[in-house]
Amino acid sequence: MHTQVNGYRFAYNKILEQKNTLKSLGVNAGKFHMRRRLVYDIKERYPFLKGLNARALEQVNAQLHDSIYALSQAKKKGLKVGHIHFKSRKDPFSVTFNQSGYKLDFENNTVTLSKIGAIPCIFHRPLPENAHVKEVELVKTNTEKWYLHVVFQVPDNTFILKNKDRAVGIDVGNINIVSDSSGYELPAPKFYDTFSKRLKRLDRKISKAKLGSNNRRKLMAKKRLLWERITNSRSDDWNKVTKYYIDNFDIIGLEDLNIAKMAENIKERAKKKGQKYSPKNLIESSFGLMRGQFTYKADMYGRKVVFVNPKNTTQICAKCGAYVYKPVYVRTHSCPKCGLVCSRDYNAAINILKLALIDLGVNDYLKSHRVFDSHKVIKTGGESEFVCRTNETHNELLKTVRNGIGKR
Repeated sequence: MHTQVNGYRFAYNKILEQKNTLKSLGVNAGKFHMRRRLVYDIKERYPFLKGLNARALEQVNAQLHDSIYALSQAKKKGLKVGHIHFKSRKDPFSVTFNQSGYKLDFENNTVTLSKIGAIPCIFHRPLPENAHVKEVELVKTNTEKWYLHVVFQVPDNTFILKNKDRAVGIDVGNINIVSDSSGYELPAPKFYDTFSKRLKRLDRKISKAKLGSNNRRKLMAKKRLLWERITNSRSDDWNKVTKYYIDNFDIIGLEDLNIAKMAENIKERAKKKGQKYSPKNLIESSFGLMRGQFTYKADMYGRKVVFVNPKNTTQICAKCGAYVYKPVYVRTHSCPKCGLVCSRDYNAAINILKLALIDLGVNDYLKSHRVFDSHKVIKTGGESEFVCRTNETHNELLKTVRNGIGKR
C-alpha cells in the first residue's frame, strides 16, 4: 500500500514539475493539457506508473488543479497566498477512486482497492440502506495513519430532522467560544494551552538532537502526534457543539467573519504598537472550522444557518437599538438609554438573532418569542435594569455535550 501511494505521489510531483516548467516558458497549461501529458508523456517515461489505477491517476491531476484554483480564488479576494509545494514522504496525501476501482465488504471489514488489494478496515458506522457509494478516498496523514473516506449519495430527506420552532443567535469569541441568545456562555477550551508545555519540551529536545538522526526523527514524530491530538480535540469540540445546536434549533444566526482579514488586522495593529504579532487566540478558536461544520450539518439535517454582517453587533443595544461604545476589555453592556445591563456577548447574540430573522423575513418570531422573557427585572432608582438569567435546562444540556472535553 505504501508503494502504491508513493507512486501516486510521484505522479503528482511530476505533473507539478512539468506545469512549473511550462509556466516558466510562458505556457499556461490547464487541467486537460496536463492530463494528456500524464497519459502520453509521464507514463511513457516512467513505466511503473502503468501499474497504478488510471482513473485514480486522473484524480491526482484533478486534485492538483483544484488546489491551484483555490489559491487563485483566494488571491482574487486580496489574500496573501503562496504556491503549491511538492509532496514529500512525510506529507499527508490522498488517493481518490471515483466510480470504480473499489469494493466495500462490511461483513468481513475489508475494502478492496484496484491495484492495491484487500485492506482490513474498521467501519465506524454502517451506510444507510438507500445509500449509493460514489467514491472512496484513501488518506495517509503525516502521523502515518490511514483513513478511508466514503462518499455516498442518499435521497434529500434521509437525514431531515423534525422542526423545533426555535431560533438562536450565536456570538463567538476568544474568551467565551460560544455565547447564545438563550443566555448561555461556553468558555473556550484552550487546547493549545493544555499541551503547550509538552510542545515546548519537545522543541527543546529537537533543537539539541543531531540533524538527520533517528532520535530527531522519533522526536518529530512525537511532535506531529501531539499536534494531531490538539487538532482532533478542536474538531471534536466543535462537532459536539454544532451538532447540539443543529438538533435543537431550526434557525441559527452567526456572524459572517473574515478570519484571514481579522488576522491581518491584528498583525497591523501589533506592528503599529511595536508588539510581537501572535494570532494564537484566533487560531485556537477555529472559527473557520466552526463555520464549515455548521454549514454542512445544516444542509444535511434541513436547518437554516444565516450569516449576518458583524458590524456593531456588540455596540448596538439589543433592547432599544442605541449605539453604546465599549472597548474590547469592557465585558458588560450597560445602556444609559433603556437601562439594559448584561454581558456584551449576550447582547451581541441577540442582535445576531434579530438580523438573521430579519434577513429571512421571520419578524413574527420576535413577537411570539419575547427575547427578554427569560430575564429578571430589577428595579433600581425607578429604572428597569435587565440582568441576564441563564436558562438552566439549556445550560445543563450544553454542558453535557462538552463532558470530558479538555481532559484528554
